[in-house]
Amino acid sequence: MWPRPRSYSNTAPPPQSRSVTSRSYYPIVIATMAFLCCVLTSACNRNSQAEAKIDENRRETGMKTMGIEYHLYLFNLRTYREEVVPAYRRFFETDAPEPVIALLRRAMNKIEGKKTPYADPWDREVYEEAVGILNGSVYYNPSDSSIQSRDGKTTIAAKKIYVRDNLGYKILMALCVPTAEGINSEQNMGRNPLIPYLYERSEWIGNIFTGAKELRGGELEIDVGDSAPQLFSKSDLRIFDAELAKVPVPEDPLLRKECNNLRSLVRLALEDADLTLLRTLL
Repeated sequence: MWPRPRSYSNTAPPPQSRSVTSRSYYPIVIATMAFLCCVLTSACNRNSQAEAKIDENRRETGMKTMGIEYHLYLFNLRTYREEVVPAYRRFFETDAPEPVIALLRRAMNKIEGKKTPYADPWDREVYEEAVGILNGSVYYNPSDSSIQSRDGKTTIAAKKIYVRDNLGYKILMALCVPTAEGINSEQNMGRNPLIPYLYERSEWIGNIFTGAKELRGGELEIDVGDSAPQLFSKSDLRIFDAELAKVPVPEDPLLRKECNNLRSLVRLALEDADLTLLRTLL
């Protein structure tokens, strides 16, 4: 409590030099309150700046995590170069669909009764329809009216559009993405809780999966939807392996499982001369 003024009798007025009233404290109270307001305002500003920085970091992490839906696939480069690409080139250069049909039949045999390394639930009927379109037993009518058939048969131009726009992913996933015991051949590098964990600990990994850095293995010659799939070179894989080695093993069981699978994919692709990793938006 503030001190009260002293009381005096009516007959003996107090000396002027000792007169103290409550008004004499007003300047001190006002000054003190002003000082406290300044301190509180300054603290609030610092708090707001810190919270804004945290929000900015969260937004940046969220953009990195959710911005690009990249997927990684273990990829057999030898099968792609020696079997798939020659069949495609022959079809587009000579109009002969037989090599691509042979690829589709191989894909059917490979996935028959087996769990595929990709998410889409394709079955034999999907590939049989593709074979039918290419051999002419199933009619395919593209949206481009300039190449539509007038006699009820699929034109070679329509078949080329169909192969270019629809078969790349199906053939590559069935023939060029191998399975390995104890390893998931596909790794989601977009909607995955592991991603922000990696981004915070490796700038290189963050750049690779936000599109800020190009891979040195080149792009696929075969179209895969609207994406532009890129291959890791052996040099890229060595850097990837070294960056992952710097990342501590996550304590969370789910993150640890995802991280271990990613390490296994990179090392397997690095150690096998025929294998690499494919980065794609699908």
